[in-house]
Amino acid sequence: MRGKRYRIGIDVGLNSVGLAAVEVSDENSPVRLLNAQSVIHDGGVDPQKNKEAITRKNMSGVARRTRRMRRRKRERLHKLDMLLGKFGYPVIEPESLDKPFEEWHVRAELATRYIEDDELRRESISIALRHMARHRGWRNPYRQVDSLISDNPYSKQYGELKEKAKAYNDDATAAEEESTPAQLVVAMLDAGYAEAPRLRWRTGSKKPDAEGYLPVRLMQEDNANELKQIFRVQRVPADEWKPLFRSVFYAVSPKGSAEQRVGQDPLAPEQARALKASLAFQEYRIANVITNLRIKDASAELRKLTVDEKQSIYDQLVSPSSEDITWSDLCDFLGFKRSQLKGVGSLTEDGEERISSRPPRLTSVQRIYESDNKIRKPLVAWWKSASDNEHEAMIRLLSNTVDIDKVREDVAYASAIEFIDGLDDDALTKLDSVDLPSGRAAYSVETLQKLTRQMLTTDDDLHEARKTLFNVTDSWRPPADPIGEPLGNPSVDRVLKNVNRYLMNCQQRWGNPVSVNIEHVRSSFSSVAFARKDKREYEKNNEKRSIFRSSLSEQLRADEQMEKVRESDLRRLEAIQRQNGQCLYCGRTITFRTCEMDHIVPRKGVGSTNTRTNSLRYVPNAIV
Repeated sequence: MRGKRYRIGIDVGLNSVGLAAVEVSDENSPVRLLNAQSVIHDGGVDPQKNKEAITRKNMSGVARRTRRMRRRKRERLHKLDMLLGKFGYPVIEPESLDKPFEEWHVRAELATRYIEDDELRRESISIALRHMARHRGWRNPYRQVDSLISDNPYSKQYGELKEKAKAYNDDATAAEEESTPAQLVVAMLDAGYAEAPRLRWRTGSKKPDAEGYLPVRLMQEDNANELKQIFRVQRVPADEWKPLFRSVFYAVSPKGSAEQRVGQDPLAPEQARALKASLAFQEYRIANVITNLRIKDASAELRKLTVDEKQSIYDQLVSPSSEDITWSDLCDFLGFKRSQLKGVGSLTEDGEERISSRPPRLTSVQRIYESDNKIRKPLVAWWKSASDNEHEAMIRLLSNTVDIDKVREDVAYASAIEFIDGLDDDALTKLDSVDLPSGRAAYSVETLQKLTRQMLTTDDDLHEARKTLFNVTDSWRPPADPIGEPLGNPSVDRVLKNVNRYLMNCQQRWGNPVSVNIEHVRSSFSSVAFARKDKREYEKNNEKRSIFRSSLSEQLRADEQMEKVRESDLRRLEAIQRQNGQCLYCGRTITFRTCEMDHIVPRKGVGSTNTRTNSLRYVPNAIV
């Protein structure tokens, strides 16, 4: 059965997909039903977590991440123990400590006074390091460990801990500005409780605040500040404490983990799409915007910019100056009036953006030139002396798309890495704060550079440049991904898999369909977990509103002696309550019986609406 003329209809619901193939005549009238089926699915929601609408992927991800976290923790703690042994520190197991909360007392003492006994000092430092390594708090994983070596302010969680310490034990230790977390905890422990104290909350506990000394979790900068004070008080040399410090707070960086999932350039499939932070993309963006501009000449006709005019504007916009440039400035530079420039506000040829009221600039360069004072001078000096390839390497490092430890042997990154390695701890922290644009461009760096060069040296716009350089047709569009390609969303992948299988089977049996019509609810192509939560929230709000409006009906029956309450009566009473019983014009008191409803802006007027914000002025009957 091949070569039939038929149409396919698909109805996508939250937990089902309806599929039908209908044979049609040449006049598109239905002839007979070729196939119809309904596929019921759970949208990827875990059966054990159906009430919470948690997906299988989410649940399996929790277990997978927990296993990975525990494996990495074991490896990190083992490396710390090896490093302690290398520097002559004994490894003391927590089970050998017989006093309650002894680790906290050891940490507080180390941060308070220098321990003269060398053996006791080393034992105490080892206990403190191993305890901190097991309870080190949280930090942004994209921040380097060395950013903790420089001075960092204490976190909000530390402030909560300090306020709690002052409430429980208002002594000198708790009141000191630079008390470490361990000193604050010891101050509270010394104050004691009628009941046995707990340091941390139980997960999900609803017990009083006094049940837990510590906040939910401290930040790593809090513990890092304490550890630096311990090393300073105990006079540990920098070449010894810095490796130990890095070992305590070491974390596997997620930088570069997304590189393997970067899409390919549709015009050069062997190359990956470029960063939007790259200079190649930002230069392409400037050239693309320029080619979409038009000049209205004396004959009132619109013309393209000449090659010289495009290059002149381009040179102005790619300058590293942080001074603001407007379209008026560029028109003055070219000798035109601003009113002659047309195209601002229109879509560019690729349809990716609208030409804004501000000309595009090299955003990455500007943000480097506007970086923090502690890093700006050396970074700008390096930038001026570096080549274009070295610029791109630095941008990739600052954009967190590559892990610096994995590219140290790559010659392309040599200059950028040499510069970063020469920075001190404070400068490294400020370098991490340089915020570059995120996301990926549609094309690779090489393609972007070719297109930019073509647009600036010829009369071609982007459309013509693509045709000239890559021999594409006027109707060319980037190829769409296969229907069945996984997207990573369980419910969407489930729907696409079913639809793709049905379409392929129909095509194999009856040939290509005349058309495919898809009907769906908005939430069917999003996460089922979110859709179910939204649905429950919607139903809950409806239930609350129903109860509220029932109470309004009872109020009208009691106060106004109304036997039958209409919908309009409820809306009127809601509006009166919303305006606190006052007229919006004169402010006089109005009641249910002494008011009339009207629009603030008459509905016949320009810009009027029928929404609640415009629906309601109240006019007392005595005034009307």
